[in-house]
Amino acid sequence: MDDDRTLLSKLDGALDILLKDRTTRRNIIWATDDYAHLGDGYEPEAQIQRRHAWEIKPRSQKEKDTQAGRTRSRAEVFTPLWICNAQINPVDDAVFGRKGVFNTTDESGRTIYPVSPLETIDFSPITWQKYVDLRRMEITCGEAPYITSRYDAATGEYVDICDRVGILDRKFRAVCENVRDNDAKIKWLLRAIESCYGYEFQGDSLLLARLNVMFSYMEVFKQEFGAYPNREHRTAAAWRVSWNFWQMNGRTYTVPMHALDKEAIQYDFAGDPYTPSEDPEEPPKRLAECRIYDHRARRSFRFTDFSKIDDTFSREIENNGR
Repeated sequence: MDDDRTLLSKLDGALDILLKDRTTRRNIIWATDDYAHLGDGYEPEAQIQRRHAWEIKPRSQKEKDTQAGRTRSRAEVFTPLWICNAQINPVDDAVFGRKGVFNTTDESGRTIYPVSPLETIDFSPITWQKYVDLRRMEITCGEAPYITSRYDAATGEYVDICDRVGILDRKFRAVCENVRDNDAKIKWLLRAIESCYGYEFQGDSLLLARLNVMFSYMEVFKQEFGAYPNREHRTAAAWRVSWNFWQMNGRTYTVPMHALDKEAIQYDFAGDPYTPSEDPEEPPKRLAECRIYDHRARRSFRFTDFSKIDDTFSREIENNGR
């Protein structure tokens, strides 16, 4: 299995997409002073650039004092894989009306026994398609350990595809076991990504979350097709990831450290806001309200409005958000 730096080198133009903030149409920002000592371009309000992707480390690889500081300032505590599994399983238990659909555990819950890849998951009483389409959101997602368990966020230990327990990992398994046509399989792998959401304040953690989702897609793609996705498929996946995992202050539902014009914001046909001028003589600014995307309806909307939308999306997030 290729390491993350090798996967990063294969992203090419998809990395630019993964750096985008869909609300501001700029790049995501650092929103932390952990890198400020490195100089210009590393200030909390500075945008993260392509070169920075090679410098950002997962929490497990950060210095202990940096970990402690982020815990104090942002309550950043990354959950061990077994606890993620223990919290995801009851949601699936409720969906299927029984336990042990994807894995079982010992009495402590720490030892996980995934259902063998030689066995086919029984998705009754729902269909595998409905399971893939069930929308889930990981709030304050950090590196997105609940979405995909490519590695144990607490230790950094890599996890093989067949042993992963994340929300997206389970959806990917549903697709791989049930779809034989190649074009349909690619479609449903992307659809699995469309159903998983998460937001994070700190830009380095958000980029890691986006990369983990993207790398998981690439790894499963290679497992199924013998090669990593081409430019078209990388672009399609990255676009979805950049919409579904966004940078937000969870208390204000706005982009951290960013403001838009006080006047009414106008949006283009893709649902993106026009970038305002930064002329200091312009009227006062107001906070930029984050936008997310409903892939079934093919439209974006403000996160603060999701509970007002008359479709299943708002109910699913309310019922299934962690």
